[in-house]
Amino acid sequence: MATARAIITEALRKVKIIGVTETPESAIAVRVLGMFNDELSILNTQSGGAYVDERIEFNLVPNQDLYTIGSGGDIDQQRPEQMKTAKVLVGDTWYPMDFQGNWTYDNSIRSDETASYPYYYRYRADFPLGELEFYPKPSGSFLVELTYRKNLSDVTLDTEISLPTGYEAYFKYKLAELIAKDNNLDERKWTKEATRIWDNIEQVNSDIPELNTDLPLRSRRRKADINGGF
Repeated sequence: MATARAIITEALRKVKIIGVTETPESAIAVRVLGMFNDELSILNTQSGGAYVDERIEFNLVPNQDLYTIGSGGDIDQQRPEQMKTAKVLVGDTWYPMDFQGNWTYDNSIRSDETASYPYYYRYRADFPLGELEFYPKPSGSFLVELTYRKNLSDVTLDTEISLPTGYEAYFKYKLAELIAKDNNLDERKWTKEATRIWDNIEQVNSDIPELNTDLPLRSRRRKADINGGF
């Protein structure tokens, strides 16, 4: 885990703006931090934005199935880009809930029922507030644990950043490229290396699409055969 300051310092050393044992002056560090946050914002408009995985816990409200998540929402956290897991605590045991994609969820037959605890969930990454929905409605105030993915944005110099594989090296070379341009220096070798690392990141992040073979929610014991049988 590194800080933005450490990444910025390494980038400045690559371009030889500072020596290998020096640290940047505050004004220089702040200027490059602006470049760092601009680059994060650009990446967040693309599929390969830098992200971190976080875990939170909150209590369900009895008979409530829909919650907003984001700044000022029912769950007041930065809006997640992707929900990874959801578990519900029943007694002293954590039970994983099954994720349902939005198409499957919207096209399933569901009754407006209340059960002891939910066993399905779905998530819409709407803006500015995401929507998290549980099925069936809980009968009590159960504790839920969410693991979710959010984009990195607006970091500070001393923000500790846990980046996916390859991103830290990418930012060091990308910032070196931007620093070189800012100082009227030849940036081409930094551009070449940043591009090479980014190409590797995109290759790793490219997922092979999978068929969703889930049945509607009314049947949770068996899955549909993709050839049409059951």
